[in-house]
Amino acid sequence: MLLNRRLTITRGCQFHAQEDAGANQREARLAAFLLDYFGLRRVDGTDQVIHDLLRWQVREGRSRREDRPRS
Repeated sequence: MLLNRRLTITRGCQFHAQEDAGANQREARLAAFLLDYFGLRRVDGTDQVIHDLLRWQVREGRSRREDRPRS
């Protein structure tokens, strides 16, 4: 994308300028989707459940490593 902008500035190439505008719109739509997706998960508590499960798995793995006899 940086190369496209550089070409637009140095050569005035309109094709690359239009291509960048489409990329910005896709990025904006993706950001809106992700905010909505994770926002819904936060509201219904799914994110907290996942966080608690991951924390539990890490603690279990850590306790198993500590319980092993060292040679």
